[in-house]
Amino acid sequence: MLLPPAQMGREWPSTILDSQPLFAEYARSAHRIGLDIMFVLARKLGIDPEEIAKRHRLEEMSGDHVRIVRSPAAKETRRSEGVEVHAPAHTDFGTYVLLMPPPSPHVFVLISILPG
Repeated sequence: MLLPPAQMGREWPSTILDSQPLFAEYARSAHRIGLDIMFVLARKLGIDPEEIAKRHRLEEMSGDHVRIVRSPAAKETRRSEGVEVHAPAHTDFGTYVLLMPPPSPHVFVLISILPG
């Protein structure tokens, strides 16, 4: 959502395009927060933060992305635990995954991270 509509790889409905400035600011903010976290980790590990920055450029094709998911009431439930599943099984990729759930009365369930 950082590119002008004519340069995007797909067509978006006007509802989304009308909110493009909001999505772009969200993407930039999320990217900045992620870099700040990685810079702290880099310094603690003795890595030059510039090495991190040059591999995570928002303006370059790097796989850096923000996924915004709006999840209506879930129909699938892990019955044994009584937990609704809003995102089916999947893998996340990249250097980091930053989950920022919106404020809600719902419980955020931390999942186990698989090695590798």
